[in-house]
Amino acid sequence: TTLLAVALGAPGAYALARLPVPGKHALLLGVVACTAFPQVTIVGPLFVLLRALELRDTWLALVLADTSFALPLVLWLLAGFVREVPVAVEEAAQIDGAGRLATLGRVVLPLIAPGIASAGLLVFLTSWNELLFAYTFTATEASRTVPVALALFPGVYEVPWGDIAAASMLASLPPILIVVGLQRWLVRGLTAGALRD
Repeated sequence: TTLLAVALGAPGAYALARLPVPGKHALLLGVVACTAFPQVTIVGPLFVLLRALELRDTWLALVLADTSFALPLVLWLLAGFVREVPVAVEEAAQIDGAGRLATLGRVVLPLIAPGIASAGLLVFLTSWNELLFAYTFTATEASRTVPVALALFPGVYEVPWGDIAAASMLASLPPILIVVGLQRWLVRGLTAGALRD
């Protein structure tokens, strides 16, 4: 989900920020409005669609569903980062013979790397903790995510709170390690544009 959202969101954000797209302000407003819809409003139609495509109970179903909610956030965040890149830097690359795609890949993306790291981390944390889609679209143990497994933790006559707490702590380790590993990039990305020279 994270890779797909960032791979689609970075070029999309560049297009929204730099290219002369007709109605791009309305489009960006629509993208932001998409983040206001709660997941429960589309879980039914999405379930019917995924069942018709025979994707129910697959990881691909979760990736597509989670990406549909993560992509507007990535577009909105990264469009702001792209707007902070001086146009003169892109023009210099184009004078040196780089096309739009090369300028995006060799100039813009490295300059907005902290924003990409921040957006990617937010998408990862949201996807890692997502419960509604995972609970609705998965049926077998092999396709369940960690939050669903924790929600369905077995207990016949009592709730095994100790086991659930231990499993929750173990489930928290991957996000914690990723946040610690990306801390430098995360701080840069979240504080970008906060101070003016």
